[in-house]
Amino acid sequence: MLLLLFTNNLILLFYFSYNFFNKLVSISDVILNFIYASIISLTLTGILFVLSLICDISFSILLLPSAFVSIMLILKNKIHFVSPKYFLLSSLKKYFNKKQSIIVSVSLLIISIVFTKRSFRWGDWDAWAIWNLHAEFLTDQDHWTNLFSNHLAWSHPDYPLLLPSIVGMTWKVFENITPVIPSIIAYFILICTLFSAYQTLKIKGAEIAGLIFFVLVAIDYRFVIRAASQYSDTLLALFYLLTIILISLENYNNKNIVIAIGFFSAASGWIKNEGLLFFVISTFFYFLKSRNFTMKFFMHYLLGAAIPLMMIIIFKMFYATSNDIVSGQSNGITEKLLDMNRYLITFKFIVTTLFTKNYILLILIFSLLAVLINRKTLEMKNEFAIIATLLIGYFMIYIVTPNDLVWHLTTSFDRLIHQIYPSLLFLILLTISKNYPLKDSNFFLLRHK
Repeated sequence: MLLLLFTNNLILLFYFSYNFFNKLVSISDVILNFIYASIISLTLTGILFVLSLICDISFSILLLPSAFVSIMLILKNKIHFVSPKYFLLSSLKKYFNKKQSIIVSVSLLIISIVFTKRSFRWGDWDAWAIWNLHAEFLTDQDHWTNLFSNHLAWSHPDYPLLLPSIVGMTWKVFENITPVIPSIIAYFILICTLFSAYQTLKIKGAEIAGLIFFVLVAIDYRFVIRAASQYSDTLLALFYLLTIILISLENYNNKNIVIAIGFFSAASGWIKNEGLLFFVISTFFYFLKSRNFTMKFFMHYLLGAAIPLMMIIIFKMFYATSNDIVSGQSNGITEKLLDMNRYLITFKFIVTTLFTKNYILLILIFSLLAVLINRKTLEMKNEFAIIATLLIGYFMIYIVTPNDLVWHLTTSFDRLIHQIYPSLLFLILLTISKNYPLKDSNFFLLRHK
């Protein structure tokens, strides 16, 4: 019964979300909307799952009104599913250019092999000790609050619950706590990240940039290994990317786009604590970019952000333990801020890490600088500003951290780079392609004249 209700609710939420963003004019739109709808429906259902625990109500009971609301929204908005014309042979041939498809397929094969070889039972350490452990607690409706016991302080019970809720509800529905589920979810998140960037670049007339995105991720084994770890960093990276993509559309009059930006931006804070900083920064620069700010525009944004923010507030006020960085602060903050040695250690570590572990990102940053020197124009300034300000925020957190600075840098900086990597890759490739348009026929002789 629960499986039937769960599947029905997921399909209805997906059905409503599918046409939420833009008119379907190509198969690329169909795939992109599939990603948006899948992530929204999973997120909302995961939130429902946590609400059922908070309210001590059966998950099945909450799924019924959710399904009813979805049906009402579908009928009210007269939503129709994707037209069969997109799956006609002529449409598929037009979309699947033979040589481009080979590049995507080979890249996917490499990514899948690396992912499979580095995907361990229950994931890497943090997946076992935090994310999957939290998910297992959530499957027990009577004792799930034991997650917040002081005896489990090493498991960071202050961490938000989006990923554990998705894993936990899937275990609950199938009545089987199996390591296969978190691994499948991790792979799905990785694939959504890849295709959301590729399809967006293709729609923007920069398919070559999209192919380069695929190839760069395929050869950057560190990113794929981190995705296979089953940590929540890749899910956060996906939400950052989807927010950046929607902001780059510059469609301020489309209330659905504005609602979706508010949703993905705020939901980032329901994935990891770092996401709260992203929400504040992205909200500021999105409003700054929109210019024609109205109360209606603000209310649409707030409507999208409302549900994730509600969950974050309830979680932080009534359940989560205090964050170690916040609770560990004392009167020594001023001394840390004035300690130039901390700035030097942090800066040196970041530069060393970029040169030794993130050479692909470093090459792209230098390529972008070369483009700017020659063309002196930078589109999507606000999108770049979001990433830059986020990095500055991370930098300052390191300066005032109550933990050992070197330990904190060593254990977390790679993850922060992982979180912004797809968004930065997307923005750099799109900017370069806009300044130096590259036609398919000129790219590695993909087509012979």
